[in-house]
Amino acid sequence: AAENGLVIGFVGRLLEWKGPKLFLEAFAELFKTYSNLNLVFVGDGSDRENLEKLSRSLGVEKKVYFAGFSQNVASWYRTFDIFVHASIEAEPFATTVVEASFAKLPIVATDTGGTREFVEDGVSGLLIKPEKESMVVALKSLIDSEVLRKQLGEMAYEKAGQDFTEEKITKEFEQVY
Repeated sequence: AAENGLVIGFVGRLLEWKGPKLFLEAFAELFKTYSNLNLVFVGDGSDRENLEKLSRSLGVEKKVYFAGFSQNVASWYRTFDIFVHASIEAEPFATTVVEASFAKLPIVATDTGGTREFVEDGVSGLLIKPEKESMVVALKSLIDSEVLRKQLGEMAYEKAGQDFTEEKITKEFEQVY
């Protein structure tokens, strides 16, 4: 992507607890400084209409793309420069974080639920509080530094390769059942 012409992506259901509103508000804040940013929501849900309205009231609707549900999420990851996991409530495990890692994307993730099992702050991503200010600061650091984006993306990819071999996943499933 061109300098500041970055695509920041979100993959997941558009439901309040997944944090798309938080992400959209942080994006609007960043957009005041970085006019070339683009936001992509991949997924659908009951909050989509409200998010579309909010993007209009924040004046960023031309920079926010609602892709809807996608069968081929992998191809979307390839269009992103930065991935955001924005859940404001705990979820046991954020699959999208691992998917983004396999795409070598730098990750900004809220420190909720099982996310910290995978994202090590400053190593395989940036862990933040589920609030707008923290998200803005983390995203700003990635927007400003291509080196940091590359570094975090590489480390996340390495970690995904170590933690998510077929053998290891099979073993973990066997322990559960």
